[in-house]
Amino acid sequence: VEKKRACVIVPWDAGRVLERHAELMLRGTTRTVTSRHLIGCALDLVLYVPGCGPSDKEPNWWAREVGGAIRACGLAWGGDWATFKDYPHAEMKVAALPAAGAAALAELRRDYARYFKPLKIELEQQAA
Repeated sequence: VEKKRACVIVPWDAGRVLERHAELMLRGTTRTVTSRHLIGCALDLVLYVPGCGPSDKEPNWWAREVGGAIRACGLAWGGDWATFKDYPHAEMKVAALPAAGAAALAELRRDYARYFKPLKIELEQQAA
């Protein structure tokens, strides 16, 4: 008999500033310059199980319970990605992005050096 546990899913990191994103890139937590977190079109979901604390490391639970719900809402789920599984991540699909969001992502892609390179250098110097 499978024991059911109560849990709370908390939305997290729906809007991210460039400095925070650069820090996450340095840590390897994110791998993309054009994260939809930066334009408010993505969020991470934190699973909180009372008595156990927060967890984003339960892939079977995410796949069974949360991934399907995210897909049913018409969103892309990070657990479906082939190379970088990001189970807590949900984002608007490219076709659903507002025009301003798509333009902002294109600008980030074009201006990577202007946005991220100086931040990366600054953060690396602070860490040294």
